[in-house]
Amino acid sequence: MKKILYVAHCLLNPSAKLQSEEASLAAEDKLRKEVLIKAIEQDIHIAQLPCPEFTLYGPRRWGHVKDQFNNPFYKKHCVSILTPILDEMEAYYEEKSLFDIIGIIGVDGSPSCGVDCTYRSHCWMGEFSDRESPLEDDLASIRRVDEKGVFMAVLEEELKKRHLEIPLVGLYAPEKEKVLSLFDVE
Repeated sequence: MKKILYVAHCLLNPSAKLQSEEASLAAEDKLRKEVLIKAIEQDIHIAQLPCPEFTLYGPRRWGHVKDQFNNPFYKKHCVSILTPILDEMEAYYEEKSLFDIIGIIGVDGSPSCGVDCTYRSHCWMGEFSDRESPLEDDLASIRRVDEKGVFMAVLEEELKKRHLEIPLVGLYAPEKEKVLSLFDVE
């Protein structure tokens, strides 16, 4: 039986991530590489999910919070780019004697691909040049919440509609055991 693992786009293509200081992503990058090496060593086939943020905004974009994406337009975009992937997953899922989809890996903290946590702010919006409150106040309003990002929430909802039971796991460097639990213990 062939094992298949679906991963957030940036696990295979970190260039799609929001541009950031390399040092701030070092721990995540180390875990990303560890996950990919384990998958290759265990002969697990890797399938890449599309990146909803990149497909809307490209590489030059600001950081967002979940509240900015939690709207019908962004969700519709997510469904649109997920539909062919969901069809693929369903085809593999129906052939249980041949394939085992062991999981889907998201990236915790992401407003789109967070599985166990993301970030929210009630005031992270507006025009930069004409702000009533200082930008520092808006930055201070951002908080971590234990909920899925919009893309992963939409994916989970669509999986349920198709009766596909596939675990979603977040890649998060301080809690690396979560994502590593998908792999056989050596």
